[in-house]
Amino acid sequence: MIGGPPKKEGLIVGLSDGSIFKVFIDNAFPILLIKQSTPIKCVDLNSNREKVAVVDDFKNMFIYDSITKKLLHQETNAETVSWNLEMDDMLAYTGEGQLYIKTGDLPPSSQRMTGQVVGFKGSKIFTLFDGSMTAIDVPQSGTFYQFLQKDFNMAYKIACLGVTEQDWRSLGIEALKAYDFDMSKKAFARIRDLKFLDLCERSEAAHRRKDLEKISLEAEIMCYLGKFKEASLLLCKNNLPKKAIEIYTLLRKVRFNI
Repeated sequence: MIGGPPKKEGLIVGLSDGSIFKVFIDNAFPILLIKQSTPIKCVDLNSNREKVAVVDDFKNMFIYDSITKKLLHQETNAETVSWNLEMDDMLAYTGEGQLYIKTGDLPPSSQRMTGQVVGFKGSKIFTLFDGSMTAIDVPQSGTFYQFLQKDFNMAYKIACLGVTEQDWRSLGIEALKAYDFDMSKKAFARIRDLKFLDLCERSEAAHRRKDLEKISLEAEIMCYLGKFKEASLLLCKNNLPKKAIEIYTLLRKVRFNI
């Protein structure tokens, strides 16, 4: 089922001749999406209707672009597949006692699981085993950290599905180091970290004045994390002892070692 307006609902259908159709109850003519040579066992359309995931009778999974019909990706040993309803580029599939989660172009992560995936929403996966439906929470931290170093927007989307407070803080810090102040403030706001939000505001103002030094910013972040000794060593190593005194004074630290 792919839903739709009242009395115009639709579904996506995979046939034994390899055809995949979109069917709407107010339209007598089904729409051909994909045609392949092997029988279809399972099929799902992602939430923005741009990608189709197909599992055939030989346990091969194919991901197609629904508009260009281009094959985007292929996996083996799959039995069922389901797109995440809250994230267009994330899907889950099961096969040989394993649950796999694939996001974008990253290789899939896996874990042991009994049953077959039939639904995926946020960080919750719905599985069917012996006629019983079970909902399990799947941590997203592994996928989150894979994106953290290269794509803050994608990392933020994954974090919204469910990660720890420390994961949110890591996103805020990495974005701040990269001078992505909007993203860093969004991340710290999620966990209501007022100290880091203040640091973001001051750093953004200094950056606009072209008065923000990367080493000083990293040292100040270390201080906010309680790593005072490491911060002072970093500043002194880069010939910035006066900056060390300024930071410690700002944080009202009386005792420090430079």
